[in-house]
Amino acid sequence: MYDVIVVGGGPGGSAAAKRCAELGLKTLLLERMKLPRRKVCTGMLVAKVAQDLVEEVFGESPSKAITPSQYLSGIRVYAPGIRPRTLEHRIFIAWRKEMDYWMNKKAEQSGAELRDAARVETIEEGPDGFTVRLAGADVKARFLIGADGATSVVRSCLFPDLRVRYGGATREVYKGALKNLETDYMHWFFPAHRIRPRFDINFKRDGLFALEGGGLKDLSKEIKQYLADHYGFDPQWEPVWKDGCALSHLHDELLSGAFVPAKGNALLIGDAAGLAVPVAYEGIGSAVKSGILAAASIGNAIETGQPAASAYVPSLEGIMAEIKRLHPLEDWLTKEAEKGDEAMLDAVIFAFKKAFVESEY
Repeated sequence: MYDVIVVGGGPGGSAAAKRCAELGLKTLLLERMKLPRRKVCTGMLVAKVAQDLVEEVFGESPSKAITPSQYLSGIRVYAPGIRPRTLEHRIFIAWRKEMDYWMNKKAEQSGAELRDAARVETIEEGPDGFTVRLAGADVKARFLIGADGATSVVRSCLFPDLRVRYGGATREVYKGALKNLETDYMHWFFPAHRIRPRFDINFKRDGLFALEGGGLKDLSKEIKQYLADHYGFDPQWEPVWKDGCALSHLHDELLSGAFVPAKGNALLIGDAAGLAVPVAYEGIGSAVKSGILAAASIGNAIETGQPAASAYVPSLEGIMAEIKRLHPLEDWLTKEAEKGDEAMLDAVIFAFKKAFVESEY
């Protein structure tokens, strides 16, 4: 029997587990995959608020914990045949495999029990708390935090009638050199003269680069030919590995109040709660922030005897305000793209600045 079970070993789950353990709560952090594990994500800490939060919660900058460190100088955006646009902004970037495992170990060092290869099958709520059914074992806790991403099992158990819209992202990682692309920038491409489909290229250590985005499968041949014609991509290259992930779209439901990411003593954080920032869908900062808010709400519930949700939902005000501020930009970007590629790239840089540079929650 635990005080708190956190399902999901990403940044939000580790932040929540670490803070709960620091409150003296017997905390179990579950990760369904064997650690350390790969995660489909750019691995960027873009917004300053996200960079500051990670350092505040985990006690040091990831640039000191993950070596060698990488920083990007900004983001560059492209459409066929016109001048690229650039947003200058210092960005930390790492493999999520390394970043997440560092955070996992920080939570463990603070007193949380870390259990990997622990796939949650279902969750049952009873009068004394929650039973989390794993393959071959049951674990129980009074409080539950769902930090298990876009396709959250915790969310589907708590809200079985919630209809969730999903998008998809794929990643192909290559070893090789590209020309005419500076390695200290993230490069976003809009090949179809509209906001989507789009893809990005970001450079990693050891001569690797990642090709990521939505619509890669349908546009694979066109994208690779475009990269071959302009940037020296060899169409014969095979990916070192490729993978993909789902993205949940819950901003409309959150803003309308149709979906509230908490129920009694069960709280959803990060992507499980649909809290990734609109426009850019950077999720690490909002995941970490909601994780520490969830831990504080559980501490409040123990002191007051009130359900954790009663403190947690109001505490999300800052993140919700950020979602409300940025959400209209998504429709605006689509309309600006209809004016032509020049207007589209100017609009993308404007929106990225709002989402990445000016973000506060």
